[in-house]
Amino acid sequence: KASFWQRARSSQVACAVIWLHGQGESEVSWQSTVGNMDWPAGELGFCRWIWPRAPLQPCSTRGGVLTPQWFDTPEFPKTYWVRGVPDRPTLEEDPRYL
Repeated sequence: KASFWQRARSSQVACAVIWLHGQGESEVSWQSTVGNMDWPAGELGFCRWIWPRAPLQPCSTRGGVLTPQWFDTPEFPKTYWVRGVPDRPTLEEDPRYL
């Protein structure tokens, strides 16, 4: 069961982590993934985890479908980069930097 916030494992709360999920996600999967990990208390002390859920909004990149998102993205980023095929010389390859 998901909850908006998670009680710290100690009565002395020293900090808070506000975790914002990604577009189209919810806090549920992140709570089970991140929330159950044992984080070292260290200098921060014990932290309270806060898990807000983004409101449902029309998503431009998904044709106006209602999607949980913090803000709308009018388009997906485009790239012409192909893995293993550089689009321009790297610093090590550029003669000006040799």
